[in-house]
Amino acid sequence: MNPDIFFDALERTEWTDRHFAAIGRALALASRFDKGCSALARLLGLRCGGVGSPGTAEFQNLADTLRKRQLHQHVASIAKVLGSDAAVLSTLNEARKARNAVAHELALGFEQWGSLLHQHPPDHLLDALPAIVRPLAEGDRLVSLLLSVLTHEQLPSEAFLEQYPDALVEWVCDISV
Repeated sequence: MNPDIFFDALERTEWTDRHFAAIGRALALASRFDKGCSALARLLGLRCGGVGSPGTAEFQNLADTLRKRQLHQHVASIAKVLGSDAAVLSTLNEARKARNAVAHELALGFEQWGSLLHQHPPDHLLDALPAIVRPLAEGDRLVSLLLSVLTHEQLPSEAFLEQYPDALVEWVCDISV
């Protein structure tokens, strides 16, 4: 018998694999949004700030500063450069909150799931996942679209953009095998 402080619920079942996979996909989307905001903030800083070219001390200082910023600072700087449009700011802020929920709250208690395995745990433990992921998917669409425009990438079709958040929510939340 191991002391209680060690994690020893290492049994894998179809149920845990499906649920842990959904949380993993949510974490992947949260990380993607986080990195997208960081890239967008850097790009907007470079486009708007005139900080020199790569290799200069000014450019390196900006890069170092942006790397140290937290997600909420990136969201604020993006909204500021875009003119604080209420819809943009709201979408980014709700996505930031969803990202934080995924990164800091969603998996709380997962280590206890092992003790539920023999009780046939209910699938409702992930009922809140679509509501958490939806704003994150909306934010990812916005950040990805802005990055595409600013980098002169080909824009996806309107139909793709319309269904993109739904596709992300379905991808994250699908626990069927």
